[in-house]
Amino acid sequence: MTAETSNEPTTADPDIDPANPATDPAGQSDEDTTDQRGGSEAAKRRVQLREVEAERDGLRSQVAALQRAEVERYAVDLLQDPADLFRDGLDLAELLDESGAVDPALVDSRLRP
Repeated sequence: MTAETSNEPTTADPDIDPANPATDPAGQSDEDTTDQRGGSEAAKRRVQLREVEAERDGLRSQVAALQRAEVERYAVDLLQDPADLFRDGLDLAELLDESGAVDPALVDSRLRP
């Protein structure tokens, strides 16, 4: 007997699991691929978060330095060295109003007994 060959394409690919059509030739399911993309996306978001947090911390430091300079500017007429206010343990937050701006009345009340 002779073997007949068929010109029809075969679907018997050894890398594809016919029971699971979502399996790709590399053996990964669509879920695995999605998890990997999601994991790299999450990692990218974490890096962005860290960058934003670092920027926020830098800006917070700049604002505190500006607030401190403003307090010292108010104190320059009453103290020989306005930085003495902070050397004695005064907390900058005690000199700010509700909106976070330096309150000249609070600065004055700290300078005048």
